[in-house]
Amino acid sequence: PYINAYILIPVFFLLAEGAFVGMSSVKWTGKMANLWFFIHKTCKLLAAILLIGLVLFTLPNVGVAFFVRLLITYFTFLIIETIIGVRATKK
Repeated sequence: PYINAYILIPVFFLLAEGAFVGMSSVKWTGKMANLWFFIHKTCKLLAAILLIGLVLFTLPNVGVAFFVRLLITYFTFLIIETIIGVRATKK
C-alpha cells in the first residue's frame, strides 16, 4: 500500500540533485569536477542512510517497504548519474 512517507523519496532526490547542480554551476577543471562528483556521491549516500534511519526510527510501520523502495531508486539514479558522469569526463 502507498505510504505517505514515500513522498520523501522524490523530495530527497530533488534536493540532492539540486544541490549538485548548484555546486556544479562553477566551472571546474577535469580533476576538480571528478573530485566534486565523488564528494557529492558520498554526501548523498550518507544522507540516504540518515534518511532511512530517521524514517525507520520515527515510522516503524513503514519499515522494509520504504527501505527497499529508496534502495531501488537510489541505485537506479546512481547508474544513470555514473553513465552521465563518465560521458561528461570523457569530453
